[in-house]
Amino acid sequence: MRPVVRSTLGLFSVLLIAAACGGDGDEGTPSTEAGVPEGGAGQADATADARADAGGGVAGSAGCGMEPSGLARTLQVNGATRTFEVYTPADYDNTRSYPLVVALHGGGGTGAGFQRDSGLDSAVGSDAIVVYPDGLPEFAGGSTVFILDPVGEGFAFIDALLTHLQDGLCVDRSRIFATGWSMGGFMTNSLGCYRSDVFAGIASVSGGVPGDKPPAPPYPTCEGQVPAMFIHGTSDRIIPVSFGEEMRDIFVANNGCASTSAGVEPPPCVAYDACTQPTLWCGYDGGHAWPEFYATAAWRFFSSL
Repeated sequence: MRPVVRSTLGLFSVLLIAAACGGDGDEGTPSTEAGVPEGGAGQADATADARADAGGGVAGSAGCGMEPSGLARTLQVNGATRTFEVYTPADYDNTRSYPLVVALHGGGGTGAGFQRDSGLDSAVGSDAIVVYPDGLPEFAGGSTVFILDPVGEGFAFIDALLTHLQDGLCVDRSRIFATGWSMGGFMTNSLGCYRSDVFAGIASVSGGVPGDKPPAPPYPTCEGQVPAMFIHGTSDRIIPVSFGEEMRDIFVANNGCASTSAGVEPPPCVAYDACTQPTLWCGYDGGHAWPEFYATAAWRFFSSL
């Protein structure tokens, strides 16, 4: 695979313009242009004991048996206070290990805004924990972003956050997932590229290929092999669909897929054939807003893994 050379600085400029226009922050809303279908770590704690959950037979984290009310909602990472929101099921059982979904907001947004608007809490119901990290203000005006560099502060935060959650909640360490929209989609893709040993699957919406920030050295080649779903509006004017197609093609190659595909739920999604890891593409008729099928489709995909 060739190294990526797209400028992250230029990308951030595009995303910040989107945020200023209400297209990439908390004001983002689900697209109504696509039909709604029916239905539906970090660095793993090496000292955590293997525990069997109520469903039988998966490795629970060190936080199994602890009450979720004791989990701190802030972290100190590299001298900065990092914040996040956490969804735990109303009937949370601290003896059952749950899948964990990391949900990443768009540029200029917040974790609370993405939690409010994305529909992910409803989609997972009683079956998963969802964490909504907040990005850091990186530019004049304080617009919040995630840094895509695998050796940067964004990854340091995600690594620390996953360790923190596994220490305080009963997490299935083999079923940690990432999803996000726009800049959060780019970060999701970056995690798939550079943390494929941690994440069991990714579902990216309106994202693209993480790139270098001149004059810094280029990011490493994306060599992640992980189940992946890519959702992108074909008329997106902020993050063109070609960005998503480029990311899709990298994972089609990395996951050893054939060039052929077949339709899967929800339409218009397709799954590529002969992949070593499931690889889905959902190019829908819409712009720079997640489609209404997003939350249920992402959770259906993660549940199948």
